[in-house]
Amino acid sequence: MWKKFLHRGRRHLHAHVAAHCDHSCPMAFPLSFCKAGQQVTVQCVWGGIEMKNRLEAMGFTPGTPVSIVCAHHHGPFIVKVRDSQIALGKGMSHKIQVA
Repeated sequence: MWKKFLHRGRRHLHAHVAAHCDHSCPMAFPLSFCKAGQQVTVQCVWGGIEMKNRLEAMGFTPGTPVSIVCAHHHGPFIVKVRDSQIALGKGMSHKIQVA
Protein backbone atom coordinates (compact mmCIF):
# COMPACT_ATOMS: atom_id res chain seq x y z
CA MET A 1 0.00 0.00 0.00
CA TRP A 2 2.73 2.49 0.95
CA LYS A 3 4.80 1.92 -2.20
CA LYS A 4 2.48 4.05 -4.32
CA PHE A 5 2.72 6.94 -1.85
CA LEU A 6 6.50 6.83 -1.33
CA HIS A 7 7.38 7.94 -4.83
CA ARG A 8 5.10 11.00 -4.62
CA GLY A 9 7.03 12.52 -1.75
CA ARG A 10 6.50 13.16 1.91
CA ARG A 11 3.97 15.98 1.42
CA HIS A 12 1.53 13.62 -0.30
CA LEU A 13 2.09 11.04 2.45
CA HIS A 14 1.24 13.61 5.16
CA ALA A 15 -2.00 14.51 3.39
CA HIS A 16 -2.93 10.81 3.17
CA VAL A 17 -2.17 10.22 6.85
CA ALA A 18 -4.17 13.26 8.00
CA ALA A 19 -7.16 12.05 5.99
CA HIS A 20 -7.17 8.65 7.71
CA CYS A 21 -6.33 9.48 11.34
CA ASP A 22 -9.01 9.89 13.98
CA HIS A 23 -7.63 13.36 14.73
CA SER A 24 -5.42 15.80 12.90
CA CYS A 25 -1.74 14.84 12.95
CA PRO A 26 -0.29 16.42 9.78
CA MET A 27 3.35 15.65 10.59
CA ALA A 28 2.77 11.98 11.40
CA PHE A 29 4.31 9.08 9.49
CA PRO A 30 4.19 5.28 9.98
CA LEU A 31 6.35 3.78 12.71
CA SER A 32 7.74 1.38 10.10
CA PHE A 33 9.56 4.33 8.42
CA CYS A 34 11.77 4.87 11.50
CA LYS A 35 15.37 3.71 11.88
CA ALA A 36 17.01 1.98 14.83
CA GLY A 37 17.95 4.38 17.61
CA GLN A 38 15.25 6.91 16.78
CA GLN A 39 12.85 8.19 19.45
CA VAL A 40 9.35 9.22 18.37
CA THR A 41 5.94 9.90 19.92
CA VAL A 42 2.71 8.08 19.02
CA GLN A 43 0.21 10.42 17.33
CA CYS A 44 -2.62 8.04 16.41
CA VAL A 45 -3.36 4.44 15.44
CA TRP A 46 -5.07 3.30 12.24
CA GLY A 47 -7.16 0.21 11.79
CA GLY A 48 -10.37 -1.35 12.95
CA ILE A 49 -11.56 -1.30 16.52
CA GLU A 50 -9.90 -4.64 17.35
CA MET A 51 -6.52 -3.50 15.98
CA LYS A 52 -6.72 -0.18 17.84
CA ASN A 53 -7.70 -1.92 21.08
CA ARG A 54 -4.87 -4.44 20.73
CA LEU A 55 -2.22 -1.78 20.08
CA GLU A 56 -3.54 0.44 22.87
CA ALA A 57 -3.43 -2.52 25.26
CA MET A 58 0.26 -2.92 24.34
CA GLY A 59 0.85 0.72 25.29
CA PHE A 60 0.63 2.51 21.93
CA THR A 61 -1.57 5.43 23.01
CA PRO A 62 -1.31 9.00 21.70
CA GLY A 63 1.50 10.93 23.38
CA THR A 64 3.48 7.83 24.37
CA PRO A 65 7.22 7.97 23.60
CA VAL A 66 8.60 5.03 21.60
CA SER A 67 12.25 4.05 21.03
CA ILE A 68 13.17 2.00 17.97
CA VAL A 69 15.46 -0.87 19.02
CA CYS A 70 15.73 -2.87 15.79
CA ALA A 71 14.36 -2.00 12.35
CA HIS A 72 15.44 -4.36 9.55
CA HIS A 73 14.00 -4.55 6.05
CA HIS A 74 12.70 -8.01 6.91
CA GLY A 75 11.75 -9.65 10.17
CA PRO A 76 10.14 -8.12 13.24
CA PHE A 77 10.26 -4.45 14.13
CA ILE A 78 11.40 -4.18 17.77
CA VAL A 79 10.45 -1.13 19.82
CA LYS A 80 10.63 -0.08 23.45
CA VAL A 81 7.39 1.36 24.82
CA ARG A 82 6.55 1.92 28.50
CA ASP A 83 9.48 -0.13 29.88
CA SER A 84 8.72 -3.10 27.59
CA GLN A 85 10.29 -4.31 24.36
CA ILE A 86 7.69 -5.33 21.81
CA ALA A 87 8.19 -7.06 18.46
CA LEU A 88 5.78 -5.93 15.74
CA GLY A 89 5.27 -7.15 12.22
CA LYS A 90 5.56 -4.62 9.38
CA GLY A 91 1.77 -4.55 8.95
CA MET A 92 1.19 -3.51 12.54
CA SER A 93 4.02 -1.00 12.51
CA HIS A 94 2.43 0.66 9.43
CA LYS A 95 -0.72 1.33 11.46
CA ILE A 96 1.01 3.28 14.23
CA GLN A 97 1.44 6.95 13.24
CA VAL A 98 4.29 8.79 14.97
CA ALA A 99 6.02 12.15 14.86
